[in-house]
Amino acid sequence: MSLLACGLLAALLCWSWFHWLPLEPVLGLLALSNLSLAQENRLLRRQLAAATGAGSEPPPGR
Repeated sequence: MSLLACGLLAALLCWSWFHWLPLEPVLGLLALSNLSLAQENRLLRRQLAAATGAGSEPPPGR
């Protein structure tokens, strides 16, 4: 997924370089997407911690 996101970002930046697309709306959408992914990641980590019953971080080897 992140490889696809990097590819799309590179394509959009190249496209905006030629002024076919304003850059600000694109970066705003990417920032919102990144924010929602970070929130989802935090939620999944909380759910995993609750499901395993662990109140602390996993051991360093894992």
